[in-house]
Amino acid sequence: MMASRTSVTRLSPGDWLNNCRFEIVSILGAGGQGTAYEAIDHFPLHQGASRVVLKEFVLPLHGEFDAASNALAQVQQEAQIIGSLDAEFAVKFYNLFVEDSRAYLVREFVDGLSLKDLVDEVGALTVTEVLRLGVNMCEILEHLHSRVPPIVHRDFTPDNLLLNDKGKLKLIDFDIARYDNSSHSNQVVGKPNYLSPEQFRGQATSQSDIYSLGATLFFLSTGRQPMPISTSHPKSFDLSLADNFDAIVAMATEVDCGKRYHSASMMRQELINLLEKHQ
Repeated sequence: MMASRTSVTRLSPGDWLNNCRFEIVSILGAGGQGTAYEAIDHFPLHQGASRVVLKEFVLPLHGEFDAASNALAQVQQEAQIIGSLDAEFAVKFYNLFVEDSRAYLVREFVDGLSLKDLVDEVGALTVTEVLRLGVNMCEILEHLHSRVPPIVHRDFTPDNLLLNDKGKLKLIDFDIARYDNSSHSNQVVGKPNYLSPEQFRGQATSQSDIYSLGATLFFLSTGRQPMPISTSHPKSFDLSLADNFDAIVAMATEVDCGKRYHSASMMRQELINLLEKHQ
């Protein structure tokens, strides 16, 4: 067993957690709240769950008890949301435990690249590829937004969309996701280049996810990060892109919610119609 860590110390490959159940393999990424690790579950409760992701959340050590309690409640809500999803795009939730002033969410490991890493490696994707991925993204949002109450992801970006070995997308990182009836707050969360104006005001809705989807399509088709709080026009950077594709991305990223797609299903149908012309 390893000694207790300070709040800034990360785990290293070969370290163990949860009474020697989880062995750390590598660091997958790090953020302000903690670190994500690839790990081996030596006592899996689910078939095929030996390779997992441990998503770490550092719980506040100082200040009021409410701070740690609220942080843990946020992790528990992410676990509840992931655990409630029964869909192809959803990563499986396995476990949640607390150790050394940290909460660890244990989920399915997805062997694949994020769309951000994919574009960083190969550059802008073809329109056909972008359209196919766009249809898949719309299907994901349709599922989330059709829940009762709707789930607003609030961080629907290329970093959080993983392309698995079957060519299908998996959506991760639900730590700032909220149910639509509780998504209004004064806290601004998410990646600035992909945030809708209303989300910058702490008033995210399902249409905010659609804005992020449109910004993601801009990134996939141009290889450039979208401008924050603006309507994206990929054709401005690549004249070979079709006007109707540019129009779809622009409508998805309309600053005015009244002019933006009202639902992911509306956007999906237009993407399908355009995809049929490219096949």
